[in-house]
Amino acid sequence: KVAHFEVGTSHELGLSLSVNASVYAIEPWGTQTLYSRIVTKKAGGAGGTAKSGRVYTTIVRTTGGAELVRDNGFNTGLDFSPSRFVDLGMVFSRSTHLHLNTISFGISFNLSPLFHGAGR
Repeated sequence: KVAHFEVGTSHELGLSLSVNASVYAIEPWGTQTLYSRIVTKKAGGAGGTAKSGRVYTTIVRTTGGAELVRDNGFNTGLDFSPSRFVDLGMVFSRSTHLHLNTISFGISFNLSPLFHGAGR
């Protein structure tokens, strides 16, 4: 039981380049269970002190209230389209609740121009 809200904007800079920014909020309710992808059962992870609400760094499975997974933050990114078939993207995300920074890269392929008019 969780809702994800996000609002943002994008601006074309020309030369197939655009910049975007958004803010987000993750609002849970009820009992939440968090499973770590970092700590394994084999490695133990029975307890310890988690910094900045990051219980997934010390415990395999945690159950608690809504505060366990509540989060908010912002994203900012660049998109570049070198051709009508390929889009390149880079995004920086900042979680203010978890004090976590993430950088991600992506490549998207748009094959629809190859098939445009193929059914005619």
